[in-house]
Amino acid sequence: MTRLKAFLLILLFLLTGELISYFLNLPIAGNILGMVILFVALKQKWVRLSAIKPASDKLLEFLVLFFIPYGVGLMVYFDL
Repeated sequence: MTRLKAFLLILLFLLTGELISYFLNLPIAGNILGMVILFVALKQKWVRLSAIKPASDKLLEFLVLFFIPYGVGLMVYFDL
């Protein structure tokens, strides 16, 4: 249950960044803004690290899988 709460907290910051990027029409991706907001919240101690650690540890286990689509895209457009 704590891992689910941690995922939801991370998704909340992602959604916040996406909404800010969309409504303010910023040239910065919403996921980047969400990470920056999460970083600020962690540094200001608004969010405890222990609150998101279960989800972040699980995401780090699968980090290699997140790079597969980019690798395939590079191979498809290698001649460019």
